[in-house]
Amino acid sequence: MKITNRKNGTVRIESIEHETPDPFMIEFPKSGISRPAVVGDEGCLTRGASESESDTDASLYHDPDGIPGNCDHASKRLDGWRGTTDGWRVTADGWRQVLSVEPRKRGEGWVVILSAKTRAGN
Repeated sequence: MKITNRKNGTVRIESIEHETPDPFMIEFPKSGISRPAVVGDEGCLTRGASESESDTDASLYHDPDGIPGNCDHASKRLDGWRGTTDGWRVTADGWRQVLSVEPRKRGEGWVVILSAKTRAGN
């Protein structure tokens, strides 16, 4: 997955896997449901990366309070580091809305565009 911060504050997330990739997901923690994100969905952008940053991942987390920390689940944030476990670092990157979900122009995969942050972080 390739994640690009754009000058206008939006984020472009591109699946660049050779096999048919998993969809970009949104998680609803209060109900335990997760599903592929669609245009109009909102949530806190969750970014995951290995320590070497050779592997990256992203999804939306629909909790207005933010993403819990890995040591203190009661401590939620919309921005910043949320913990590292087994070499995998998780950060929150603001409340955003899905602006588009499109197939890649070449090859398998998809491109998702997320809005600039729509709410101030804590």
